[in-house]
Amino acid sequence: MKPEPFTVGCDNYPEGVALLLYSDTINQRGDWATGVLPPENSRPYDLEFVLAAPADYLPEVRSSLTLFVDHQDPERALPERCFQLLAPSGIPKGAFDVWAEKAMESMIDIVRFTGPVCADFADIVSALNAGGGRAVTAAWVDCECTEQELLSKLRQLRLRPLLCHVIGGPEVIPMSRFTRIWDALETAFPGAEKAVLGYGVHPNKRTTLFFLGVPI
Repeated sequence: MKPEPFTVGCDNYPEGVALLLYSDTINQRGDWATGVLPPENSRPYDLEFVLAAPADYLPEVRSSLTLFVDHQDPERALPERCFQLLAPSGIPKGAFDVWAEKAMESMIDIVRFTGPVCADFADIVSALNAGGGRAVTAAWVDCECTEQELLSKLRQLRLRPLLCHVIGGPEVIPMSRFTRIWDALETAFPGAEKAVLGYGVHPNKRTTLFFLGVPI
């Protein structure tokens, strides 16, 4: 039996548009494909993002995992399999769309670009559940720097990491370098060993750490 493709959708509430953002059948390569309308009678998405919806809004069709992506902190009564992804405090409203697209793309990259230390969709769900129902945020740290600079950047993040995903390329970095990144994480964040850790190889990206975490 042929497996169902992994699909990611976006419900952009302000624009009233539902889009298929990603499917591992798009162009046979799993391209990032914003603007593609979902097929008629499509099944619920594996992962769905809901952008800037009112506090009482719920999607008509329940996906396997739904993330409400918000600029501010509306109080949401979230049902099972729903979580809130909150922009960092103080981010200008005009910059929210850029932040939200980067956060969504980084999460999709976990699924579509694998590497020596793989994380998958189940790891994303596990990390979100570890947040204890609190809203999470996304952050990035460029690793193209010295170890001391990396440690300084990490210590400036005001969050408890739930998921740490290294994305880089186009070639696999030496495992010794990956180990140094992990050592910096453990130094900057006590208890980091409890977070989900992954490493994927992207053809067009600098080596960057992507975080999902609870703001502190």
